[in-house]
Amino acid sequence: RTLREARSLSQSFLTHNGSALATKPLRGLLESELRAATELAARPGVGARLKCPRGLATAVDEVLLRRVLRNLLLNALHATSDGGAVRLSAGAADDARIDVVVEDDGRGMDERQLERWMRAGASGRGSTGFGTTSVLDCVKELGAELAIDSELGEGTRCVVRLPRAEVGEARSGSGGVEDAGHVGRRLPVAQEEESHPSHPRRAG
Repeated sequence: RTLREARSLSQSFLTHNGSALATKPLRGLLESELRAATELAARPGVGARLKCPRGLATAVDEVLLRRVLRNLLLNALHATSDGGAVRLSAGAADDARIDVVVEDDGRGMDERQLERWMRAGASGRGSTGFGTTSVLDCVKELGAELAIDSELGEGTRCVVRLPRAEVGEARSGSGGVEDAGHVGRRLPVAQEEESHPSHPRRAG
């Protein structure tokens, strides 16, 4: 990872001391994390898209959730070649749970690479493994579930399943799909197509 990314990721470890749980509308949180990861990764040739309906909310430790998202997004951005795209989306899995999905069309991983990535302390990019350890630890602390589906040459799809919370209509965000690499360009949600893996691998 770049020095800026390492500083960004390590700062939350140093400052986090156990946030109180609060009902948090997801769209603004996802948008800010997508923008932050895009700026840190400095991959202008890789598209970044967001899809999250207004009013969708969860009640978890916000700092831990941001840490998970930052790591997954940075991994996806670095794995994707110029001309490709990283997609961040959220939707209701059922009445009690929300799926937050980080998806890319990058180089992907075979079974052996995926197993290695899922071991704490390993890293798909040959670095310190800080990102993998952080993701797995935070998912456990959040009481969340992590499922990863990847195919070599086809990309990777990571699903973080969180508890759903009831909240009024969120006022921030556009309700559309935003190209985070081109501020102000907004596309209708209907144009964003969802995909669902048949056999994801679960961590934990």
